[in-house]
Amino acid sequence: MIMVDKYLKRQPLSEQIMEQELQKLLAWENEHGYKVDLTAQETVDVLGSYFNVSAHLSRNVTADQIKYELSQNKPVIIPAAGRTLGNPNFKYPGPIYHMLVIKGYNGSQFITNDPGTRKGNSYVYPFDRLINAIHDWNPELAAAMTEADMLKGEKVMVIVDK
Repeated sequence: MIMVDKYLKRQPLSEQIMEQELQKLLAWENEHGYKVDLTAQETVDVLGSYFNVSAHLSRNVTADQIKYELSQNKPVIIPAAGRTLGNPNFKYPGPIYHMLVIKGYNGSQFITNDPGTRKGNSYVYPFDRLINAIHDWNPELAAAMTEADMLKGEKVMVIVDK
């Protein structure tokens, strides 16, 4: 969310700024009753309430739809079963749940900003792998969430309106 906010406002984002902004956001989320992991709908809500950024949830999750949204200059945030992403830069075994921003695409891959690793800027994922990994968080399972449970999460995406 911070990356999208800075992108929309055309503001710089360094590691130091990210850490400062993250601490402020986490404090705000805590004050407002949010847990550590947000669902896609909660992400929409926080984008609106905290960042004053308009976004909406979509259940039409296909590579073509994501490409269309990107062609409209709308960043797309996806919730994912993190271990299904197969990102070798994650610490083993990788996160069960993960969110990232899709910012573009090329012939066969989505180009992302992936905050889960130092090498996340413009990290690419093959279309199929990314689409297959898209699953929303189930807050009812929270601490007991298993990898199998994560794969049962709904396929949704957050489309950020400019």
